[in-house]
Amino acid sequence: RLLQYCWRILAEYLEQHPKAKVLPVVIPVVLFNGEEAYVCSTRLLDLFGDQQDLMRAVLTEPFALIDL
Repeated sequence: RLLQYCWRILAEYLEQHPKAKVLPVVIPVVLFNGEEAYVCSTRLLDLFGDQQDLMRAVLTEPFALIDL
């Protein structure tokens, strides 16, 4: 869900700034007020299990471009 919130913030930014050439950095902050200790990972890459290295590359390396 955290990723969805980040993407929504970026989409809203683009709607408000349609000529933007760069995106702002979205720094997620989670407030937790549970009875038990928070036990989930706070690393987004952990959501991708064994594919963490691939996801890191997808996010940081140039994407494949097929020019038709």
